[in-house]
Amino acid sequence: MREEYMALCEVLARAGVMSTQKLLAMSHRRRFAAVKQAHPAPWDASLLQALGLAGLAFETARYAGLQAACALRVTTQALACTHMEKMYVRSAASFGYLYVCGGFNGREHLDNGEYLNPSGTWAGLPQTVSLRWGSSAATDRGRLYVCGGYAGRQYLRSASFYELAAGVWEELPPMGQRRLGAAAAVVGGQLFVCGGRNAQVFLDSGECYDGTDWGVLPSMGQKRLGSAMGSISGRLYICGGNCGPQVFFNSVESFDTVGSCWDQVAPMFQRRLGAIAGTVARRLVVCGGRDGYEFLNSAECYDPATGAWEAIEPMSRPRSGAAAAVMCGRLYVCGGYSGQEYLNSVECFDALEGSWKASTPMSQSRAGMAAATLFVGEL
Repeated sequence: MREEYMALCEVLARAGVMSTQKLLAMSHRRRFAAVKQAHPAPWDASLLQALGLAGLAFETARYAGLQAACALRVTTQALACTHMEKMYVRSAASFGYLYVCGGFNGREHLDNGEYLNPSGTWAGLPQTVSLRWGSSAATDRGRLYVCGGYAGRQYLRSASFYELAAGVWEELPPMGQRRLGAAAAVVGGQLFVCGGRNAQVFLDSGECYDGTDWGVLPSMGQKRLGSAMGSISGRLYICGGNCGPQVFFNSVESFDTVGSCWDQVAPMFQRRLGAIAGTVARRLVVCGGRDGYEFLNSAECYDPATGAWEAIEPMSRPRSGAAAAVMCGRLYVCGGYSGQEYLNSVECFDALEGSWKASTPMSQSRAGMAAATLFVGEL
């Protein structure tokens, strides 16, 4: 019968009555329907319901990979599905790496770095290109960028990147300005570095690296050292900072990367120098720093949809000069200075639960370092 069946398929295909693929598909449907009728099962659950089961969403993403998890998450967000948001946040952590570089431990400036791998342990990085403190960092397409800072007696305008796939550091063209305590972020494949200080001169300038060279940005409304920066939907947000002794800001400016202009937005609740920031769940979270009177463990978040700030749960410790990076829907805050000691502890803010959790501590205490995240999918 099999030979006759195959011959009939070939005749029908050659006659143009039905394609071989369509005939085979119809045969498969008939066999599947027969098996389903012989072995009935309550298969009326949707994909959304199935992935809501404990553990199943995680295993699906873990075996499908980060790219597939991202695609599925985007698809289900269109259906307002909170299950997939949880799946992405919990499962993608298996693919992320958190990097920290340089800093100061209370005794000496550090020229090394380390990273938190998916197994939950810290490992060492190759020596950074130069000993530096107070640099700024950002990531894009498998590269960790580190810009400016201070080395010995010199303010730096050098910039470099760590190529994750090759495991090596490479130099970039130098920035137009020497910058200590600047803020950095990547938007649309371009690296933005804003503010900071060159010796005793506080800066309101910014510059942008387009992959070839640095270009000058319009000046900000204020000179800012030690600001926190993040991005939401193609806009940069630079928050707080200072421009002299006891001159601390709670003001916030937003840069339109398309129109190339700065705008004022609602100020934060607290003045903050040396705060850290990151974007989670489409909101900008800013935490820590100091206000001129005390070191802060408080945190707040900005929602661009409402244009308003909201106080959120504070961190477990005051932290100024810490480093922050977003990985898999969580804001990781590393190290910093509490006002009493330099820290190696790490904690992360879970946007879904609205709470802070302790993470694996770094091998060294650090403040004024750079931090960023990279993913296996970016290799």
